[in-house]
Amino acid sequence: MPYSDHGTESTITEPLTRQSLSEESSTEIGDFLMPTFTRTVQNITIHRDSELNIEINFISIPEGEVRWYRDDVEIHETDRSTIQTIADVHMYTSCLKIRKIQKSESGVYKITVTNTIGTASMELHVNVVESDSFFVKRLDDMEKYEDEDVEFHVVVEPPTATVKWYKDGEEISLGERIRFEESNKKRKLLISRLSIFDEAEYSCVLENETETNCELTVIGEILKFTSGSGVVLLIGIVSSNT
Repeated sequence: MPYSDHGTESTITEPLTRQSLSEESSTEIGDFLMPTFTRTVQNITIHRDSELNIEINFISIPEGEVRWYRDDVEIHETDRSTIQTIADVHMYTSCLKIRKIQKSESGVYKITVTNTIGTASMELHVNVVESDSFFVKRLDDMEKYEDEDVEFHVVVEPPTATVKWYKDGEEISLGERIRFEESNKKRKLLISRLSIFDEAEYSCVLENETETNCELTVIGEILKFTSGSGVVLLIGIVSSNT
């Protein structure tokens, strides 16, 4: 679980073993003990769509009631979130799990434990960030004739990933012959009426600077003529000297 920075807590005690707690529960601790957290927690930064897993250890005599909150709103179990508290003598572990966590679920998470003696609480910050972007389908080299159209396309994850397009290292801008298209995970660069000046290395670059490249070769010009059978033939001429 990716931690960073410390959360805030109350009623922290030195770690206790199950054996020492069992021995002390009948002597020094007595019959009652206010809920006491046995270790600190740290703030969490996690990728969107990952599973959030927060475990909190505490002691409580008698057993306490556990509640979880996000930004002071109580968290209840759903098809994506579960809350489980396990007992071992007077030591407890409460675990909050949220599957496929979303950016809207960033916030201050708090656990409270209440028994007949009192209430203890602990807080930590959870920051949900976008998942690392990557290419599912990359660019392939292409060969086209002059005056034809060309379509470069890639497939990205996650669908929210943003890209920029480059020609020989220079960013491409919209123009009369150039347009961009986005549809779910697909990103396209379309160039119409190719000329030999469009021949270049083309790159698609994600916001995390991951990139994919391809070479576009443009064949000089197209000669069209109709055969005796009526079939239209296209012949590419590489240069005027051919």
